[in-house]
Amino acid sequence: EFINSVIIPDTVLCIENGAFDNCVNLKTVEIGNNVEKISQYAFNNCKVLKNIVLSKSVMHIGYNAFGETAVESIEIPKSLDTCGGGTGPFYNCYNLKTVVFENGVTQIPQYLFAFCTGIEEIIIPDSVTVIKNSALYNAESLRKIKLSENLTSIGENAFRSCGALEEIIIPDSVTSIGINCFDGCSSLESVKL
Repeated sequence: EFINSVIIPDTVLCIENGAFDNCVNLKTVEIGNNVEKISQYAFNNCKVLKNIVLSKSVMHIGYNAFGETAVESIEIPKSLDTCGGGTGPFYNCYNLKTVVFENGVTQIPQYLFAFCTGIEEIIIPDSVTVIKNSALYNAESLRKIKLSENLTSIGENAFRSCGALEEIIIPDSVTSIGINCFDGCSSLESVKL
């Protein structure tokens, strides 16, 4: 209850389930360079947590790891390979408006921004070739997205229930679009192939 800042040292490899869940006064988290896994609910419900610096080594982030926090921006490292299913790591992050990808990111992992309610616009870098299943599922505020010019595959449910999405331009490089990819995109007026 009294914790307001956390620095995870480089000696830590994994932040376990619920490690800092419900630390209601936690404002900043700096994650050590060697952390490879952030488990489900690790920082869930830390209502005033605004600043998170992810490890450049993180390979997995569990569902609700940063759920219902006040995070405003995040840099996604190129090492990130998987995310926990269902609600995604940034569940109900209303303030998350800015997403930056580290140079060299090649995929958007499954569920990465599922149920992330704050993102309004996102630019997928040209290094990305795959958007995995449910990557932005129910990102209800997403209005604009610029896809990678080298994208080859968009997974099933990737943009499902993105109710504010108005237009999307799919580059010529795309050879596969998964089922229900745009299901529930009630504001979508234009899909350009």
